[in-house]
Amino acid sequence: MAVNDSCVMGAFGKASGAKEDSIIKFFGDPSLTATKKLGVVLNIPLIRQLLGGPRCKRFAMVVDNGKVKHVVIANGEDVKDEETYAPKIMEHL
Repeated sequence: MAVNDSCVMGAFGKASGAKEDSIIKFFGDPSLTATKKLGVVLNIPLIRQLLGGPRCKRFAMVVDNGKVKHVVIANGEDVKDEETYAPKIMEHL
């Protein structure tokens, strides 16, 4: 999920080589509805200025049949970006 529209996310999915029936799904959240509900708004003044508004923190979530099984939110300190990378998340599938 990213704070982009569905067209951008669709193009990102294609560029990444994801197949239609992949277990990995690409969702756009241009209005930040899900981002706000999940509490992962990245609201840094410089980012707002450069990108035109708040963005989404880097996170990964494993959802199975509508149930959240694992969530990790990178914060650059004790939780590094690498914790959200696919190989690490695949350990939770």
